[in-house]
Order: sequence, then structure tokens, then C-alpha cells
Amino acid sequence: MLRISTNDLKPGMITARNIYSASGNLLLAKDIVLDFHLIFRLGNLGVDSIYIKHPYWHAEPEEVI
Repeated sequence: MLRISTNDLKPGMITARNIYSASGNLLLAKDIVLDFHLIFRLGNLGVDSIYIKHPYWHAEPEEVI
């Protein structure tokens, strides 16, 4: 799992964690394949970066609440 800036996201990448808004609403679930529309929407919602799955990197950082 890697944390990637929304500016560097590419279609076909897969979310590694649920993505929530600042108010706690679920924006995008884990294991979703990103497309141009979803990437654009995340940027418009002010999401700076997200965790994506990486085929060779399986380490999972601790989740901070």
C-alpha cells in the first residue's frame, strides 16, 4: 500500500482503504478501481492523497483516527 497525491493518481489504480470526508462520510470504499471521473471528483472534494494498492508493496501503516 502506498499513499499517493491525488495529482499523481492514474486510472486503474485501486483504493487500499476507505476514503472519508472531513465530516466522516464515506466518499469511496476500499478496493475500488479508479477512473478519470473518480480521480477528478476526489480532487474537487479536497482530498489531498489516498492509499492505493501496490502489487509489490504490502506493508500496511497503522491507521490513525
